[in-house]
Amino acid sequence: MNPYINRAVIRDPEMFYGRNMEIGRIYSRINVSDPQSISIVGDRRIGKSSLLHFIYHEDNRTKYLSNPESYMFVLMDLQEESNDTISEFIESLLALISVELGRDIPMTGKTGYDTLKRLAMELMREKRKLIILFDEFELITQNESFDSSFYAFFRGLASNYDIAFITSSMRDLQELCRVKVIANSPFFNIFSKVHLGPFRYEEALELIEKPSNTVGYPLSEYADAILDISGMLPIFIQIACSAFFEFIQTTGKNNVSSENVKEIENIFFDEASSHFQYIWDSFDDDERDMCRYVLSQNEIDGDRKKVLIDLIKRGYIIEK
Repeated sequence: MNPYINRAVIRDPEMFYGRNMEIGRIYSRINVSDPQSISIVGDRRIGKSSLLHFIYHEDNRTKYLSNPESYMFVLMDLQEESNDTISEFIESLLALISVELGRDIPMTGKTGYDTLKRLAMELMREKRKLIILFDEFELITQNESFDSSFYAFFRGLASNYDIAFITSSMRDLQELCRVKVIANSPFFNIFSKVHLGPFRYEEALELIEKPSNTVGYPLSEYADAILDISGMLPIFIQIACSAFFEFIQTTGKNNVSSENVKEIENIFFDEASSHFQYIWDSFDDDERDMCRYVLSQNEIDGDRKKVLIDLIKRGYIIEK
């Protein structure tokens, strides 16, 4: 079986590779007497949701936290919930907390603020810390139903109780707010940012080697060829590994010649092209112009260098 075909969120921690530095940073901010809130930022398909599931997984809490029994984690995928209003959002959140607690939490009041506050006080008396993970938090910041009072209330929860938030978003949260008055909310000051970019070389090797070794078709000797095709973004490494794996499984590893690598590259592009198109469409004019400059080998100076540095940081241009 091809171990590289899963393109969905990774929920099994045994199938999660890389991000050791980011994992350490996140847990270190949680593993304190006053847990800190964290904003995970990165482009589409960079692995933000998979990282949240890794952080949420009970086995990893036991591994990374000093007193895991004193923590309660809740993971809320904002794409899966009905969050048209604040009360619907809080009702969904309370339902998830109820599952973790093993008992019902009936929502009282028009918005449910008082219920959440009462719950926060109760957990604090029990010396329990609540870590709430919000996937795709921009669905909240761009929702006109969520006014300034919402952000003020949730900042109060983090400031006055043992509660911290971990959010994921494609850009900095304040950039994704629908209006300036929301972007200026003190709520956003409680977050430290963890940026997800391309894999480091060691992480890329881990993704290439471990899954293939597990199923008896090792790709280690093709690592350089795989990375020449894919670059260092994990989704493209996975697609390239999948193409190599299927070719080797079908024909045998002794058949991977330079001509065959070209054939494998074509298989890679058949799947990757739609992702490339999405990335290109999401670029602004300056980013597209920079890609053209790099391809034409024109000299890059002035303000263009800022765009170049950003694209390198995000893994779309590789320095040689």
